[in-house]
Amino acid sequence: MGKGKDVERLAQLRQNAEEQININKPSPLDEVLLADTQKLVQELQVHQVELELQNEELRDAQARLAVERERYADLYNFAPVAYFLLDENDVILSLNYSACQLLGKERVTLINRPLTTHLTPESLQAFNVHREHVRYSGLPQSCDLELRGDDKKVTFVKAQTTIYRDTTERYGRKYVWRTVMTDVTELKRVTKALTHSRDLLLALSEGARSVLMAATDTEIYDAVGKQVKYLGADLVVFSYSAEDHHIHTKYVTFTDKRKEIWNEHADSFLGGASFYVHENGFVAQALQERKTIFVQDISKSFAERSYDKKTAPFFDFVQNLKIKQVIVAPLLVQDEIVGVMIMISDKLSGADVYAVDVFAGQVAISLHKARLQKELMNALDREHELAKLDPLTALLNRRAFDAMAEKELDTARRHDRFLSLSSLDIDHFKEVNDRFGHGFGDEMLKHFVSVIRGQLRATDIFARYGGDEF
Repeated sequence: MGKGKDVERLAQLRQNAEEQININKPSPLDEVLLADTQKLVQELQVHQVELELQNEELRDAQARLAVERERYADLYNFAPVAYFLLDENDVILSLNYSACQLLGKERVTLINRPLTTHLTPESLQAFNVHREHVRYSGLPQSCDLELRGDDKKVTFVKAQTTIYRDTTERYGRKYVWRTVMTDVTELKRVTKALTHSRDLLLALSEGARSVLMAATDTEIYDAVGKQVKYLGADLVVFSYSAEDHHIHTKYVTFTDKRKEIWNEHADSFLGGASFYVHENGFVAQALQERKTIFVQDISKSFAERSYDKKTAPFFDFVQNLKIKQVIVAPLLVQDEIVGVMIMISDKLSGADVYAVDVFAGQVAISLHKARLQKELMNALDREHELAKLDPLTALLNRRAFDAMAEKELDTARRHDRFLSLSSLDIDHFKEVNDRFGHGFGDEMLKHFVSVIRGQLRATDIFARYGGDEF
């Protein structure tokens, strides 16, 4: 009995436990709410991760932006062109380092100061017109300006300006102006030098025609001097002697003041107007290198070179002439130096070397041609004279005597004067040749001629008519 009751009690306990579990089991609604809650928690976790990733991306973007801002600041401040931000009254609101260097002042002394105080009067007017064009067109405009610093040095710039609305009101202005300036001083200088060189080349090329057509040295020098004087320059042309290493003055064209100094000092140099070419001088340099050179400052050139007593007078002479810039051009013909041409002008530059070099080549060719022509004419004159003479006795030959005799006869008839004619020959001359030889006979003829010449007057005509007949 006791054992049966225990079994029943255990079964009752199990039944009670199962009923308890059934009571605590969630309802279907509870299950739905639980699932929604879990899904919401998961979405919140995902959103949290998304926000963290976005925050990380924002921090990275902020870091990159800071780097780019610093890089932009470097590009702006250290750009090779000058940037200005101006208000409607041309007051500087902002500028970069290049702008400070262009104006020659510190940034703090330029901010909130008008830019126009740095413009020349002519450029101020041009800048005002430039600004008006920008205002009415709304498009970028450019113009050329001149800036003048405290040292009075003028800088040429190319300016480009744009206008835009200040929507951020950062500067408290409705409109602001961006102006970019580029220093074009060197470009202006080079352009001016090239233009001068081009004009010089054209002028010298034009003058080269008359130089090449000249027949004598004098005509050549006159043509050269006329062209150089037209260009407003002075010129000295020297011949060159390699034996004594001297240059000898052949032509000079100076302004009135320099010409007076030249005439006063030139004769004091050895050889008349000649100069010793020192091995360290700029003339020697041009001759040795066989090329045209430009001397920026002669006084500086003298100071940098060593000279002896022979050259000291020339240095003093050049100082008195107040010569500064010159171009020295050797006159070359097939690598032979025939002279030196020195062009003097304050307007010369290194860009003019080519033009002067070409002109010097044409002058050298003309001088060489004139020299050859003179030598040819002298040779022809000598040949012409030799054609009139007997080669053995140097007396007039038969042809020359006939021509002169005809002329003398005509003169005598015209003036009704007497004319004497004597004919001489040497007796037995053939026997002399046969017995003693033709060499002895030639010497005999020469001796005979010398004896007769000693008896003649300056106006008498003596000729060998042929053989032993005179």
